[in-house]
Amino acid sequence: MKKLLSFLFIFVCAFTLAACTNKDNGKEESTKITVNFETNGGSAVASTTVDTTNASSFVLPANPTKEGYAFDGWYLDQAFTTPFTALGADLNNVTLYAKWIEDGKGLSASVNVAFAVKLDTSEPQYDYDDEGQKVELDPIETHVDLNANLQLSALVETTEVENLDDLKASLALTLTLKDNANTESYGSEEADAVMNQLLATPVVLNLYVNGGYAYASYGMVSYKVKLADLVEALQAKLEEGLDSLGESAGIELEIPETADDAMEYILGKVTELVDQYSIDMGLVGELIEKLVAFIPSAKVENGKTIYEITQADLEADLDSLAAWVDEKALEISTQVYTVINSIVSQMFNHPVAEYTDEETGNVFSLEKAGWTDKDGKFHSFTEDFEEENFGEYNEQNNTYNAYMLNAYFKVENNALVSITYTEYEELKIGTTFTDPEGNVYTYGGLSYTDKDGKVVSLTENFDALVSANVGYIDTDNNTFHVFATNDIIDMEAKEIYDEQAHAIAESAESLKEGIKNLLPLFKAAVTINKARLELTDNSAALNLDFAFDSTPLKEAELLDEDVKLAVKLTFNLQFAKSSAKVTYPDLSGAIDMTDAVLSEINGDTPAVEEGE
Repeated sequence: MKKLLSFLFIFVCAFTLAACTNKDNGKEESTKITVNFETNGGSAVASTTVDTTNASSFVLPANPTKEGYAFDGWYLDQAFTTPFTALGADLNNVTLYAKWIEDGKGLSASVNVAFAVKLDTSEPQYDYDDEGQKVELDPIETHVDLNANLQLSALVETTEVENLDDLKASLALTLTLKDNANTESYGSEEADAVMNQLLATPVVLNLYVNGGYAYASYGMVSYKVKLADLVEALQAKLEEGLDSLGESAGIELEIPETADDAMEYILGKVTELVDQYSIDMGLVGELIEKLVAFIPSAKVENGKTIYEITQADLEADLDSLAAWVDEKALEISTQVYTVINSIVSQMFNHPVAEYTDEETGNVFSLEKAGWTDKDGKFHSFTEDFEEENFGEYNEQNNTYNAYMLNAYFKVENNALVSITYTEYEELKIGTTFTDPEGNVYTYGGLSYTDKDGKVVSLTENFDALVSANVGYIDTDNNTFHVFATNDIIDMEAKEIYDEQAHAIAESAESLKEGIKNLLPLFKAAVTINKARLELTDNSAALNLDFAFDSTPLKEAELLDEDVKLAVKLTFNLQFAKSSAKVTYPDLSGAIDMTDAVLSEINGDTPAVEEGE
């Protein structure tokens, strides 16, 4: 009997194990399921078989297409209430349904920006009593706790616009402010209550574009501006600004007409700047590579292309950038000083084509390299170097500085050749200068000859040189500055001090130290809660939620201890193609403000009639 019971026990255990784990050579038995695709009128997508032991590796096929529609993702139900994300745990056969959005000819967008700022400051106050003694008063405290919410929705009826008269669009902007400060911000509880009520009342502004006019409607009043005139005036103002900016930078700027022209123009200007400022494109390329790393890689979820940045991503990219800056600090500082030197040189190198001296009647000409006097007689700079009132001639290196024309020349074969300010300064090296006392100095030299013919060293007995009024000692840099030549002597190395090399080295160390100290503080002060961009064939959505807290900066004494700032920003943008139509209220009574707006843009002063 015992043998029979033992046999039955072993049989039951073996049967139970076989039922629980059906194994073949130590591997689980695979099960196949089928995923079907219902494209709802789109291009066909073949069913696919999935092995349940590796269901997590299932990848959706390429999106189907449908004439006149944009694909908007796969769903688990025909009502499109549950988006498909991954195969479920039940691992049954499944059918996915394609959702479509009709292509529109227009565009629609909505933006919501929520902004919160808290600021607490305490500013000490002082006065003086009758005896002139300083008396401390109660500090002035400022407490700001303000929330702002901006909502904007825009609709463009069609993008097929040949001219501004065909453009139809509407835009609604709503701004709401709320003051949450718990102090008597406005002087009394009653004033606080009134101001809070006013702040909490939304300000609504409606904008429309129709028939070539842009309308602004606020409350019961509407204004209009001729759109073509406005665009023309703004473009002229932009061109004026570009001209001014280009003149300062020493390059010519303009507005390209087409996108292709713009790309060609930008590349041309980049090349021009690279040549002009001797920019190291290898260094720039490395920097661009580090900055591009901040752009997250795309991932596809349910037909949407998604870019997302997390706090960890941001901090890792910042660490990588900081390490690169630390490694390249000297090269970066050298490049910055190269650009600065080029800009400074241009600032001093702005020759004037022609200048008329009102006092003498002389007309100076850059092209002719001379001047014409009031009697019509021409004088060449090469023949009249002795005329010191109009310039300075250096006989040793044959250079001439024409004051009236702000120009520099080198004399070759009795003719003037225009040179830059930097070249003019470099040509002075090795030449001599005699001061009023008869001492002769050499630019870039380490000694001078006094009026008695004695050679005096500029690297020995610096106190005696100071007493002789030859120069002064800069104790911070341990350098001696020669008055006559502006040369700087390194008192320890007994050689001409390379001011730029020293400045570059200091800048590099400062850059490395700054990165080392500021990076942890920035990480602690900025928090990214969400940064996500979702794109489909027909829409875009951007969500940004981050906060800034000044506490770490205060603790590091980089911010006034009496100031505390906290900022929170939430930004949400929705954009999609749309086939909706733009509707307008009655705008026939809108006040035409075209002339007034153009006068403001152009800076014109309106004429005032007599008696007004």
